[in-house]
Amino acid sequence: MDISSKTYFDKLNWLYEQSLAFAREREIRLLKTSYAQKVDICTDRQVHISSWSVRKDKRNIELWAIGSADNISGYVFGVHFNYDPLIDRTAAEIDASAVNPKITPPHLQPHARLWLQRYHNEELSMSTHEHIKGLSKLENSSFEQAEILDGTTKLPDKGALVHSEYTMYAHFLLVARLLGNVKQVHYSLDREAGIRNAFMLANKERVSNGSAHAFYVKNRTGLTVDEKKEIVKDFYKAFRVIAGKSFRSATGTERYNTIISMLRQNIPQAKLIPFSKQMWLRHPHFTMPEPEKLVAALTPITHLSIQEQSELYKPSSLAAIDRFFMFVRRRVSLLERSKSVASSERRKWHGYSAYDPYSYLKVMEIVRLFYNYCLKAKDGTTAAMRLGLAKRPIRLESIVYFEK
Repeated sequence: MDISSKTYFDKLNWLYEQSLAFAREREIRLLKTSYAQKVDICTDRQVHISSWSVRKDKRNIELWAIGSADNISGYVFGVHFNYDPLIDRTAAEIDASAVNPKITPPHLQPHARLWLQRYHNEELSMSTHEHIKGLSKLENSSFEQAEILDGTTKLPDKGALVHSEYTMYAHFLLVARLLGNVKQVHYSLDREAGIRNAFMLANKERVSNGSAHAFYVKNRTGLTVDEKKEIVKDFYKAFRVIAGKSFRSATGTERYNTIISMLRQNIPQAKLIPFSKQMWLRHPHFTMPEPEKLVAALTPITHLSIQEQSELYKPSSLAAIDRFFMFVRRRVSLLERSKSVASSERRKWHGYSAYDPYSYLKVMEIVRLFYNYCLKAKDGTTAAMRLGLAKRPIRLESIVYFEK
């Protein structure tokens, strides 16, 4: 692109502000009307690692983005990073230094949600082994996906890194507010440290009255394409045995009833897996993106009939948010995966990665808006149309020249 960096960032900032204004005007409608009887929300996280800007300091800034999307419409309700660009960390450090950490517990200290330098240093003083060992003891945690700080990472020079659990809480509270007018909400959650507590905090009343249910979803990873194809073939064979016809020739109702029947058979076979207190069920519907899927209920369902439990297990999937994250990786160079340096274990560098973490927030919000309102499926509809927030695909010009 033959423009100066100043021009680029000026345009990026302007487009970001336009995107925020457009999304605000559309999504505020969700607070005022009942737009759906039921939504199937899936939530996952994605890591983004900035490139180092000084050759002598090859540490990265590691940012985690948490996103939630609707499996029915594909609409992405939000993607939020554990980073606050508006914080003056130097001032925050001064405020925190006035408090005696031996007297005041961390969660009651000033700026408790932020990673301050002294706490970052304390984290680095722990061995990686002991840190991971401790994380593995967290309830329902997946320690390989948790927030890990070591000698390869640093705090941002501008703004402040936020503790991941605070970002999770804020994210789920926002999504819960946007879904306030929906009668029934089904959540599929990736197995991450802290994600269950964040969901429960934001949906306490709905869980109590039975209008919200949540499930962990765990997919087998590391399979080759050929291995995935064989697994999907096995599902098709099992489906034919029960339904008496192929999956492709079956109607939507026949597919639904057959998978429910398969789930009814699997419920008594649920079992515990390592580092989990939940009973995990083998979901029978295998697909290429989600082969050999395991599902665990996080909200009370054992008082329900086997049929009702099967109907709650069935929609459990991370497909919608994983599809969005894949789109981000493949279509936006700034957000694609970084590459490891051969001589380092976790140090990463990529020519397209951002040096300023704020750029990730801006670009992600612009992409989210495009994905929801402009990107058309094969049938010509967009996610916003399927959710009821738009009557037709939105032209880019309508966003660029949107009047606040």
